[in-house]
Amino acid sequence: MEELLVSKSVKKVAVVEPRKWELVLAEIRRLQLLGVSVPVIAKQLGVDVGLVKQVVLQSYKMTADTVAVFERQEAGVASQR
Repeated sequence: MEELLVSKSVKKVAVVEPRKWELVLAEIRRLQLLGVSVPVIAKQLGVDVGLVKQVVLQSYKMTADTVAVFERQEAGVASQR
């Protein structure tokens, strides 16, 4: 059921250039409100599960610089094409 919900509401697109974190963040929050699980959100949006967890949990114990990690991952994806 969860996979069906995601496939109807979000289309996975090929990343041609690095995305803006603010847009990905908004999509993570939207999917969270729809009740989609963290692993499915990460897979659907093509981001690291740790980044999605940090957004969803908003834990003070998580010390990763989310924006910096995302930008490094996006740069790596873009350079592989």
